[in-house]
Amino acid sequence: MGNSWFRFKQFTIEQAGAAMKVGTDGVLVGAWSFIPASGHILDIGSGTGLIALMAAQRSLDATIDAIEIEESAFHQCKENIANSPWGSRCNVIQGSIFDYYPEKKYNCILCNPPFFVKSLKNPGQERTLARHCTNGFDHKALLDHVMTNLLDKDGLFSLILPVTEAQTLITYAQNCNIGISRITHILSFPNEAPIRYLMEFTHNQPHSTNENDFILYDSKNIRSTEYNKLMQDFYL
Repeated sequence: MGNSWFRFKQFTIEQAGAAMKVGTDGVLVGAWSFIPASGHILDIGSGTGLIALMAAQRSLDATIDAIEIEESAFHQCKENIANSPWGSRCNVIQGSIFDYYPEKKYNCILCNPPFFVKSLKNPGQERTLARHCTNGFDHKALLDHVMTNLLDKDGLFSLILPVTEAQTLITYAQNCNIGISRITHILSFPNEAPIRYLMEFTHNQPHSTNENDFILYDSKNIRSTEYNKLMQDFYL
């Protein structure tokens, strides 16, 4: 990213778009998730750093760790974070989340994970790692690892998945007595079926799960009012 970044007080999605892979799923995770003002935040599968930077912007003085397994994405993530206003609070780690056992626990963990479980693999290795569950990666294993080894007792773990994969993970969490505090159903247009679920997991068992719908578009190419409100701090 060029020096133009520093002309603005805040990081912006539009400005990042030319240099970072900015997708709706990642943007939703970064804007929807609970972000503590301080403490420790982890972005799993950070890619080029979008969610980590959104978390840094939304927090006061929290430290953010961003872990990424794919080498070229790791290097771009480091560059993007170094060129941001929050580089001093962010640390980029290369490696698999399943090999990551830090001494500290995290108050907030965010993830836009690979989600194609039984589909044809993309021939490009980078895109395969980003979008497909490979090399033993599994959403249930991810949830177990996060809840057992990474998340603080009062922390929150947020991620986004397509509906089928999300429903499978929700059932698994319920069977394992893992708390689910929020579920947001993402709809492209009003009165359509959901295409994604945003989910927030916790060690604590809430009395009930807060569920709601979120609509991306009022009509073709017209973003909804609620989408614009959620993203207003990130767009120019």
